Amino acid sequence: MKNFYSVLSILLLTSITLYAQTPGNAYRFGITHADEIIEANGFGTSNTDDITLEAWVKWSGIGSEGNQIIVYNGLDATDGYGIGIDQEHGNKLSLLLNTLPMVNSNSTLPTGSWSHIAAVRNSGNWKLYLNGSATSLSSSVAPIAPSTYLKVGNNTNTWWGFRGTIDEVRLSTMARYTGNFTPSNVPFTSDASTATLYHFDELSGQTVIDASGGNNGHLGTTTGSEVEDPDRVTSDAPLPVLLYSFSARMVKNKIKLSWQTSPLTDVELFEIQRSDGNGWHRAALIKAQPQSGGFQDFSWTEDISFLAKNLTEISYRIKYTDLTGSTAYSQTQTINVKKPTSMWLAQNFPNPFNPGTSISYALTEPADVKLIVYNRMGEEIQTLVNEYQYESIYSISFDASRLPSGLYFYKLLVNNRFVDIKKMLVIK
Repeated sequence: MKNFYSVLSILLLTSITLYAQTPGNAYRFGITHADEIIEANGFGTSNTDDITLEAWVKWSGIGSEGNQIIVYNGLDATDGYGIGIDQEHGNKLSLLLNTLPMVNSNSTLPTGSWSHIAAVRNSGNWKLYLNGSATSLSSSVAPIAPSTYLKVGNNTNTWWGFRGTIDEVRLSTMARYTGNFTPSNVPFTSDASTATLYHFDELSGQTVIDASGGNNGHLGTTTGSEVEDPDRVTSDAPLPVLLYSFSARMVKNKIKLSWQTSPLTDVELFEIQRSDGNGWHRAALIKAQPQSGGFQDFSWTEDISFLAKNLTEISYRIKYTDLTGSTAYSQTQTINVKKPTSMWLAQNFPNPFNPGTSISYALTEPADVKLIVYNRMGEEIQTLVNEYQYESIYSISFDASRLPSGLYFYKLLVNNRFVDIKKMLVIK
């Protein structure tokens, strides 16, 4: 068994789908009325404005309606824009423009966990964002003329009521997001481009106050809408963690998993799950205590000598459980545990690159290994590896963010003997 399992070092980055939502109050829709809506005579925007309409939502995933409307800015279904869910076509996050049907994206709204959604118009072109990632729309969309009524949970002229919880609704007269981003885990703030902003902070009363300072309307006060019931404003437990990175490293018969999170606000639970091709099984259960500020780092090591001798690969994932009992999974990371039959140095990928790339190589026996990067003048730039390693296939990340554009070389030395050298190109 000693030499059967190979040695593999792979850095794998992934994002878990549970996003941070600041502790506070939120409003629950669809408890007794599927057509529930709260409405305000809000701030008007012109047909040339850049716009961002965004909110935090936690969808229940239920409802007999064909579609559900989350937020909408406009008078009715023929005037305005908004964000909804197309339940008839796979629960796709959708953009509503002037007249229905919705314009569907390629992204499905998660259920049972908080998600950040945003509709952004920039120079007449619309984009939808889900948890900071731009979605793909199924067709091109034209600019429209917004109205002055902001609606949450529905649209006046339809019965497509949202079933779930909504918080932190903000309308801005600017394109706040023009590329992928990390959703903020603090309440939205008001600035010069904030048209209306609703925190849902009240625990009683019939209105949600516009926090933008512009007095552009209180949700729940418009004649004809269903006013807000105080018991529907709930102190909703947060999803307090973001999983920023997840790495797997194997040396001899042991695999070490490492992951980094945003600051934890209470006791969190991480379940390590393993699969050797026969389904997923719990490998470990890890509880983590909170700390004040900064990222938190976790690691866990397992000796896999007990697994079958003919095993060629093994997979791991992290199951995360938040304070409310909601769960999510990291992406699956699969490790090849088959010993290489030849020694080689692969071409980096991607190439050309900016700023990161990956360099892979294989060892057929234990050895002292050096992997060195040089510039085109032959000057040593960085030593990526300088250690004793076992037989395996390795993948090493190289970050050139501090280097200028140009041609570089990387060389592999095994037991101080030259193995191979290859070129790579940084383009900025």
